[in-house]
Amino acid sequence: MNNTKRICTMAMLIAIAFVLGSAAIRIGATIKISFKFLPTFVSAVFFGPLWGGMCGILSDALAYLINPGSGPYLIQIGLVEFLYGLSYGIFFHKANELNKKNMIKVFVCILINTLILSLGVMSFILMDLTNTTFSQVLITRIPSSILNMVLQISGISILLKYMPSLKKISKI
Repeated sequence: MNNTKRICTMAMLIAIAFVLGSAAIRIGATIKISFKFLPTFVSAVFFGPLWGGMCGILSDALAYLINPGSGPYLIQIGLVEFLYGLSYGIFFHKANELNKKNMIKVFVCILINTLILSLGVMSFILMDLTNTTFSQVLITRIPSSILNMVLQISGISILLKYMPSLKKISKI
């Protein structure tokens, strides 16, 4: 694939990630549901771990640039978004279908992301922001993380099922 097509495809995926992140559904004060992971996953499958990570961090930075009213930009959160995309690429770069092996990878990848990044690292970052203890932040993040884990397993499984068609349509 030539660089122009790759950059244009990445720009489109970053824009879609931004829109999906902006359309996040909030339930109460602690539960946030977002499908922002879908285009990040697609960029990681198509182009590899670093490109998946770039989709994550650039869509996060774009969201801040367009809506800076929520406070200062936190590079730590951007780096977590980068790590999500990086992990998708490590597990799924060039994945072509939904099969037993890839289904196991889905569970392992999402479990690692949920335990380490969502519950671990993000709770640590939010602990500093909210001036609360790690356990207080962790307890409030558990319901949202579990719900998002189920959505990610479902969403990624569906994308993998239709990956041959998606690759054919995009000619990648």
